[in-house]
Amino acid sequence: MITGRLSNTAYDPASNETINILTKLGKVVDVIEASDLPNIRALSQKVQKYYICYPKEIL
Repeated sequence: MITGRLSNTAYDPASNETINILTKLGKVVDVIEASDLPNIRALSQKVQKYYICYPKEIL
């Protein structure tokens, strides 16, 4: 049996890397400008998932 935890952050506004969006008008804008979210924090929060793996024979 193997257990573990994975974590991910979709967007880190503090990093030097940005996520750019190409609009229908051909303009490239940062995801913060293009976002419909009132606050980009929803994308920048860390998400953690826990998992457990085991062979089928155990069931």
